[in-house]
Amino acid sequence: MNILASAINLTLKNPGNPCSGILFIGDPHVWSRQPGRRRDERFLLTVIGKLEQAAQIANDRNLQAVCLGDLLNDRHDDDTEMLILLTRALQKFDRKLMSLVGNHDKDELWLSERNSLLLLEVANQIELIDRTGFWGKLDIETDGQHMSVAIGGTPYGVEIPHDIASLTQGGVNGKHTRAHENLNVDKIVWLTHHDLAFEGAYPGSTELHEVLGADLVVNGHMHGTTLPHRYGETSWYNPGNITRMSVDMANHIPSVWAWSPFNKDPMLSAQGVHVPKLERIELKHVPGAEIFDFEGRHAKVQAVVEPQVNTSGSAFVARIKLGQNAKKTDDAEFIVTSLSEIMDHRKTGTGARIVLERLAQKSIEGDDKCP
Repeated sequence: MNILASAINLTLKNPGNPCSGILFIGDPHVWSRQPGRRRDERFLLTVIGKLEQAAQIANDRNLQAVCLGDLLNDRHDDDTEMLILLTRALQKFDRKLMSLVGNHDKDELWLSERNSLLLLEVANQIELIDRTGFWGKLDIETDGQHMSVAIGGTPYGVEIPHDIASLTQGGVNGKHTRAHENLNVDKIVWLTHHDLAFEGAYPGSTELHEVLGADLVVNGHMHGTTLPHRYGETSWYNPGNITRMSVDMANHIPSVWAWSPFNKDPMLSAQGVHVPKLERIELKHVPGAEIFDFEGRHAKVQAVVEPQVNTSGSAFVARIKLGQNAKKTDDAEFIVTSLSEIMDHRKTGTGARIVLERLAQKSIEGDDKCP
């Protein structure tokens, strides 16, 4: 893997030709199948089209493109057409796409030979961060000005460090600039793919905090755009994804986001303080009201009240049996929605929700293997 961090001797890879900044691409979720509520004629072609738009923007602006995780929607998707179309899209980037590893990209803590994303790296089509560490260093130049920027990240399922200097020669000393000095860079950008408390804490979320050494932390995983936050010298961002996978994202604007260390125009954080600006570049897309099927989305609560328990099994099983003739989709969207509505109605506890959601997901993922 292209993970170059060492606590003893750290030499950052440098791609060579200077660029003008970084283009952040949120969670493409490339998939050979069709999400339940999308009305695209072919979802795969829609997503590939978004990546090709991103490539054109990166090339036109001389930006290093960075994917924030979940390049793939299904870690085991080995559909030949999908892989060919995705490879062709990746080859349109003048600078090889770099990507953090997200939860949809793997089925264990680390990538393995069972995961399709690894094939793309082995085939030299992409560069990955699948361990906490540094990918490399960019030389960024604009109008005769020059800065050196290190990029690193923490993949899904791994704790986000509190001090980047711990990953550099010299260790931890609690100074924001120590990592910069150790790496001989002007700025450090860190990537994450986590449930983060951008809009308040919730079960399983990680509180935002200063990451000593990181000037910007840019997060994937959470599909909606949120306001940035600032803690100490660290600015946190959650740009949102380029692919609207579910109906609750109907009003989301698919965009990529450009950053340059020379852009002196700030943006406001959720706390009302200035942070470095990420420039939104909206992608061509169909309005959510047209691209999603809202069938049954606003059904009344009584529509999901469970039938009476009888000797044939539980109320939940009975409710699922009633739904067996419902619209079938590649991601079991209608069954998942029904399960969520039932748990909301019954005020199911967090622990039980997690167990039921995991069981449902395992059942969905194993559907093709069922007799």
